[in-house]
Amino acid sequence: MARNIFILDTNTLLYDPNIFSTLPTGEIIIPQTVLMEIDKLKTTHLDRELRFRAREVTRVLFELAERGELIKGVTLENGSVVKVKSVDPNQPYPSILNLKTSDDQILALTDQIAKKNPKAQTVLISNDLSMLLKAQILGIKIKRFEEKRSFFESLGKFFRVNQRAIISWAGTVSILLIGLVAILQLGLGRQSTTAPELPPGLASEFEAYQNIEQTYIKALRENPNNKEALIGLADFYYQSKHYKKAADTYQKYIKLEPRNTSVRLKIADCYFRLGLDRLGLSELNEILKYEPNNLSVLVSLGNYYFDHRDYLKAIDYYQKALDYNPKNSDVRTDLAISYYNLGKVDKALEELNKVIANDPRHALAHYNKGIILWQGKNDLEGSQKAFEEYLRISPNGQFSDEAKASIKAIKKVLKERQ
Repeated sequence: MARNIFILDTNTLLYDPNIFSTLPTGEIIIPQTVLMEIDKLKTTHLDRELRFRAREVTRVLFELAERGELIKGVTLENGSVVKVKSVDPNQPYPSILNLKTSDDQILALTDQIAKKNPKAQTVLISNDLSMLLKAQILGIKIKRFEEKRSFFESLGKFFRVNQRAIISWAGTVSILLIGLVAILQLGLGRQSTTAPELPPGLASEFEAYQNIEQTYIKALRENPNNKEALIGLADFYYQSKHYKKAADTYQKYIKLEPRNTSVRLKIADCYFRLGLDRLGLSELNEILKYEPNNLSVLVSLGNYYFDHRDYLKAIDYYQKALDYNPKNSDVRTDLAISYYNLGKVDKALEELNKVIANDPRHALAHYNKGIILWQGKNDLEGSQKAFEEYLRISPNGQFSDEAKASIKAIKKVLKERQ
C-alpha cells in the first residue's frame, strides 16, 4: 500500500501547530523555507496573536527536536515521521518556478519529492489560492486545510509579500535605538577618553530624522492646531513606517477637520498595517456616513472582506461600488472571483463576460475566465481560448508563465481524450 507524504505550508502550521497528530499516518515534510518564515514571524510581525501562534509552532518543533534530529526524521506515537527538507536546486524542477520566492521553493520541493516517490501519495497542504492554482497547473496534488476562522488564510504568503517592508521597518527602529544609546552615553560622565560614535552613515541618517521631527514638533508647540505641521509630521511618521505615531497624529488633525476623507483613509491604512482591523474598519465606515458612494472606501471594504474570505460581504461592497461606477473592470473582476469562491460558477462567468464586453483587453478577466472554465466547468477548449487571449493581450504579463503551462496541460488532456 502506498504511503502518505504530506508537505506543510506556513499558513497550515500557523493555524494548527499540532497538525502532526491530526494527519493520517505517513511522512510529514516541513520545508526549510517555512521554518525561516515562522522564525521571523514570531518576532517581527505586529499582530500579537500571530506572534503567539508562531512561537507555539516553534515550541512544538523544539519538543520534537529533543526526541531526535528533524533533518533525519522524528517518529511520532502514531507512526508518522516528521522531517525538515530543503529544495535541491541541482535536481530537476518545473521550469516555471523561480526558487527566489518561498512559494515556488515549496512547490519545487513537493515536485521533487513526488517524482522520487512515485508510488506514494504526495500531498501539499495549504490554503494559499495562488499556490493552489500553480500546483494544479503542475499536476501537484494539493489539499486545503479546513479552517474554521478566516484570519489565518495565506499568513505565510503575507510575510513573503511584505518581508521587505518588515525588514525596512526593523532597520529604522534599529537606527533609532543605536542613536538613542549613543546620545545617552555622550550625555553622561565618561571614564574613557574616547567618546562612542555612530558609524557616519547611521549618524547622519539619525540626525536628519531628528531634525525633521523636531521642526514639526516645535511648530506644534507654538500652535497645536497648525494643520500643515500636523499633516507634515503624520506623513513623516507614515513614510518612516512608524504607523502608531502616524495614526495618533492624523487623529489630532481629524479633530480639526472631521470630514477630511483623505486623512481618514490614511488613518485606516495605519490601523490595518498595525493589525488593528476593527479600528481600520471603523474609520472606513465613518467616511461612508457622509460619503456613502465613496468608491475608494467601498472597494477597500470589499477587498478587506475578500482577503478574510467573507465573500458575501465582499460582494455587497463590490456591488455598491459598481452601482456607483458600473464600468470599473477591476472591481467587477474581483466581484466575479468572489462569486466563484462561493461556488457560483455561472454568476462568476457572467460578471467576467461583462468585463470583457466592456473592456476586451482586460487581460486578468481573460486569465480568470480560463481558470473558471477549466476548474469550474471542465470546459477545456473554452479555457484554452481564454488563456490564449490573455497571452495575446499580455504576452509578458504577471501570469504569462502560468497561462502557457495551463495551455500545455490542457492540450495534453485533450490529446489523451482523443
